[in-house]
Amino acid sequence: MGTDNNEEEIKQNLQLKDKSADGTHNDEPADAMQEKTDTDGNRTDAAASPDPDAAGIEEKEQSGRNTGNSSRYMDPGAKWAAENAKATGADVEKNMKSAGIPGHIVMILAAVLLIILCAVIYVSQKPEENAPGQASTAETAGTQEQSMGAREETGETANTAGQAQTAASGSTAGAEKSVALSPQMKALDKKLRKDLSEKNGDWSLYLYCLDNGQEIGINANEPMISASLIKLYVAGCYFEQVEKGNIQDNSQSLIYSMLSASDNSATNRLIDLLGMDEINSFMEKHNYKAGQLNRKMLEKNGTENYTSARDCGSVLRSVYEAAYINKDASEKIEEAMRDQIARNRYKIPAGVPEDVDTANKTGELFTTNSEGVSVDVQNDAAIIYAKDHPYILVVMTAVHGAGEGEMHEQIAEISAEVYKAVTDAESEEVSSKEAATEEAAAEGTSKEAATEAAAEEGTSKEAATEEGAAKGTSKGAASEEGAAKGTSR
Repeated sequence: MGTDNNEEEIKQNLQLKDKSADGTHNDEPADAMQEKTDTDGNRTDAAASPDPDAAGIEEKEQSGRNTGNSSRYMDPGAKWAAENAKATGADVEKNMKSAGIPGHIVMILAAVLLIILCAVIYVSQKPEENAPGQASTAETAGTQEQSMGAREETGETANTAGQAQTAASGSTAGAEKSVALSPQMKALDKKLRKDLSEKNGDWSLYLYCLDNGQEIGINANEPMISASLIKLYVAGCYFEQVEKGNIQDNSQSLIYSMLSASDNSATNRLIDLLGMDEINSFMEKHNYKAGQLNRKMLEKNGTENYTSARDCGSVLRSVYEAAYINKDASEKIEEAMRDQIARNRYKIPAGVPEDVDTANKTGELFTTNSEGVSVDVQNDAAIIYAKDHPYILVVMTAVHGAGEGEMHEQIAEISAEVYKAVTDAESEEVSSKEAATEEAAAEGTSKEAATEAAAEEGTSKEAATEEGAAKGTSKGAASEEGAAKGTSR
């Protein structure tokens, strides 16, 4: 009987081990299952049902290995997860059994929840895929950035075009392609540069030939103290505001006095009417780059008004071409400048013949420059209506210790030199054409003489040929006569 009992007990243990290996749930009471041992005396923990997740990990790790030794080849993390899952499963099973819920149902639910949790983690970490035709966030940002760059570039291009248009409507001198200087004008440019470099103080000059576009600029872009040359821009601003309808055109008498007699009181009244900011905006808009109106006439506030020789030359060119604001404004400004009073004709007009018409605006002032040095400012901007060759000349100065009369004379000398060079260049061009014509005529006469000589030479050759033929005939006759005599003998 003892043997039979032992065999029966062994069979029961083997059945329990088979059920545990197959993952089959054992419905025996927990108390009976906890303390059973196998034939080798090892404790069997029948209450801990296999964990499906742990089994899955073991399946991945035991590929080609003995199932009984799978835990030896598991990585520490997987092994810890399996052991933790077993412990948790055991606790849950005890709790659920006490509530009357079967353990295998609990484990299935736990496995499902774990799978769902893994799926959520996987989806949250997976890069977002875009629908067909839909750009990614980075691509969209890049496209938007490129689009903004294109808009900025376009805006910039439009702004450049606007500035070019403004320059074309305002200060045109120097904006166009310069015309090559003739030999006479090159010589003038060289001489003027030498002369001005030897003078005291600051000098600038701008010359523009209205008939052929040749120009000479010496320090022409440098901002210089304007004195009354700033009044050219006050007049332009006034007529522009009239054209826009912002003010009534009832101050032309002030414009005339300001330009013909350089009336400072009239100028200050126009500045009050227009506003200094408006006048400065006018200069900026029309690309008169050096223009600055910082104070009224004869006002002492520690600043000065500025312009450049090139800017003033641009204004006079527009006036001459009836394009300074409009034709009517240009004609009124030109008329006032033509009527310049006598005392304002001692500079550029004094350097040209009396029968040559001029229209000029002067500027003169005793002041202190930016370095604190007292200077005598003597300026003049003029249109010279030389026959067939009109031109514009602007001279600006700021010289320490110079007398007014001396400066007038120096400017007049420069004016005379320019007039002579400009008009002589025209005469030289005519003389060159006449010389070329005479040379061509002489060359034609020489060709005719050569032709006649060749013809005479041909006639002489023909005469010589005829003479030779006659001699040949005579010799032939003599031979015949000799033959006849021989026969008679």
